[in-house]
Amino acid sequence: MSTYFCPLLSAQPMFFKRKAMTTLYFCFANQDTNPLPSLRDEQRDIKQALLKGASSGHFYVLEEAFASPTTMVNALQQIRPNLAIFHFSGHADRDRLELSSATAFSEGLAQLLSKCPQLKLVLLNGCSTLGQVEALHEAGVPLVIATSAPVDDRKAGTFGARFYQALSDNQSIRQAYELAKAEIMTIDNRVAFMESRGIIKRQEHKEEATWGLFTKAGCEATEDWHLPSTRPSQGEVPKPNQRLYATFIPALAPFNAEAKKIVDDEEMGVETDEVTRREVILKSLPHPVSEQIRKLIAPDVGNTTDVFFDRYNTKRLEQSVVVYTTLLELLMYTMLAQLWDEMANKKIPALQEAEAAELRNYFVMSKANRAKYSLRNVLRTVRKVFDQNNITYFLEELRPLAELAADDAQPFTRACVFFESVKLKLASGAVEEQEGEILAIDAETELCAFLHPFGFLAKYGMNSIKDISIYKNRFYLTPKYQHKMTKLEQRFVGLANTVERYDQFIENASVIITNGQLHLNLSPFVIDENAYNDKAAIDKILYFDNFDKANKKLTFKHVYKPMVMPLELQEGETELSRKVMHREILGQLNAFTQLLFQQNLENL
Repeated sequence: MSTYFCPLLSAQPMFFKRKAMTTLYFCFANQDTNPLPSLRDEQRDIKQALLKGASSGHFYVLEEAFASPTTMVNALQQIRPNLAIFHFSGHADRDRLELSSATAFSEGLAQLLSKCPQLKLVLLNGCSTLGQVEALHEAGVPLVIATSAPVDDRKAGTFGARFYQALSDNQSIRQAYELAKAEIMTIDNRVAFMESRGIIKRQEHKEEATWGLFTKAGCEATEDWHLPSTRPSQGEVPKPNQRLYATFIPALAPFNAEAKKIVDDEEMGVETDEVTRREVILKSLPHPVSEQIRKLIAPDVGNTTDVFFDRYNTKRLEQSVVVYTTLLELLMYTMLAQLWDEMANKKIPALQEAEAAELRNYFVMSKANRAKYSLRNVLRTVRKVFDQNNITYFLEELRPLAELAADDAQPFTRACVFFESVKLKLASGAVEEQEGEILAIDAETELCAFLHPFGFLAKYGMNSIKDISIYKNRFYLTPKYQHKMTKLEQRFVGLANTVERYDQFIENASVIITNGQLHLNLSPFVIDENAYNDKAAIDKILYFDNFDKANKKLTFKHVYKPMVMPLELQEGETELSRKVMHREILGQLNAFTQLLFQQNLENL
């Protein structure tokens, strides 16, 4: 059996120091139903120009082919700390950008971009965008490339492709602008250019000019900025999972005796084999999370048809994002379940308008938008409600973690930004093979930083309550409630079915999270499909995913296989168990939304 010894195991968390990844965000305001060939070609040419650097991990490129105000705001919120260049291509004018489904006004965009501390350049490659420069400069944007008159779509594409090719060739922003300008003038010497250093007022617009480079006063040095030309990482890359073991086992040690023994043994120079490390991590965590980590760290034994993720590639990158998302969803649904209880018990009054709007947005969101949505928005919202009302968190360790998440300089926060941006990238299109390998290496570093604060999860377990009956005989003065349940903990011979007797009953057909003394019912956000089927021998744990109100259809995703096998339940089900599930789950969701919004789910 192979072993390895890691002297860092009991020392500081094994975070490999890495600068934040410089991010370029491209918004193409194309129409998915009737795409403009010129915009499509511009996106292709810019992607090709930046492909080598992005695939080598020198910087990070996020593209939105059919940008809308919602997707743009969501992306800017998530990549805010690392954004260096914001690029827009599409129809526009002096105070707005015409996106695929609606208009984005320049004042709101400037406000969003003012929150991006690393932003160097905004390039507005649309018609007559000069009117937006003043607001962008006032918001703190150092450099803006904009237009003072309508531009030809083909020339706009040529300008953008040449500009980014020059940046990719290690030219500065100023040099790249001059090269793009020269190419346009070679094609058409009637095109005029302008530039300004200092705030440009709207009355100073020169309609005869087209493109211009506008520099905020005092930011002239930014014109010399270059794209990174090397990978922002240090040190030799360890084999997959080595860093996870070295980081997460010490994080579990204060809450788990087996993890503590490994740490103590390592301090004494005693090696621990990889199988033991793997089992300790998996047995310590709630099953939805441990199952996804199990997939990440399981070695390819070569004699099955299963998919393995023990190599740095795009598949491993995707699985790392699944680990991140699965854990965030568990936290989110725990917070929502507690919100339900606290409001039902009158400890929280009616939600304020902003908090109600964010939570309502989550439940009515389309499936496409949900794939790009940051679950951190829901967590922040519920946390704010709890803090305003002095509510003790069921997961009490989340309060200090929330403070950690508020600091952009913390490894934990940088990890969240990384995974949110990769989630957006995966949802927006394919990742190149080499880029996927580079990002998978970075993902392990970021997963270490993300998971490290969650060692406290070893204190919590999850159970699926299948059935409850009364237990009474002459030896008991009072009856007991006999719960037929499954302990949702990682085992290597299946989940553990058991019967427990309590003085009080829990809720039937529910999934609970417990700290050994108190429990919280997570249903209907987390359910066990087979709790509704007496003949089922195994458990199928699912997370709420989407509600199609037109068809009253509920969609749940399988926790163990979130990318496939969704459970869909809709009105008119004929199979008894599915009919019962639809009625019971929709009824619970309606009760929840009535409490929060005074409306049933289908009326939101």
